Amino acid sequence: HVQPALIAALAWGLGTRWGPIVIAVVASLKLTPIVYVAVFVARRQWTKAAVTIGLTAALVAPMLFFDLRFFPADTTGSWGLFEWSPILWVVVVGAVTTYVFVRPSWFAASVLATLTIPKFVYYDVAYLVTGLRADQREREREARAAVATPGLGYPAAQPTSGGEPHVT
Repeated sequence: HVQPALIAALAWGLGTRWGPIVIAVVASLKLTPIVYVAVFVARRQWTKAAVTIGLTAALVAPMLFFDLRFFPADTTGSWGLFEWSPILWVVVVGAVTTYVFVRPSWFAASVLATLTIPKFVYYDVAYLVTGLRADQREREREARAAVATPGLGYPAAQPTSGGEPHVT
């Protein structure tokens, strides 16, 4: 299975400058991760969204030269929400998609990626780990930037007469 490599790539790349490329490569192997583009769109990061979609299309395009009639796409007998109730699946996926656009986060997109899979397999919950890691990475980066930039609600270090910085 390619799933562990896909999860590792997403865990490494989501929330970094390599995110659009990683998402595109992973989505070219398994379509579900394309839902991570919703985070870029919700944050109005149009260039990242366009790069991700364009690169994914370029990587998937060669498939059109092959006979895809026998591509395994049957969801019969799966555990997925789609198999249980397609109407409920549409409602749930629609609600989570709305949430991603209202409060964009990598974890919310990971929940969306997990739920959009019509043929759910137990290891698909690994997407959740990638979202948690990416959100943690972004919070750490924002905290470092806030400390390094005075005036963002954090006290600035002021030098004292002894040469040691003093926080006011």
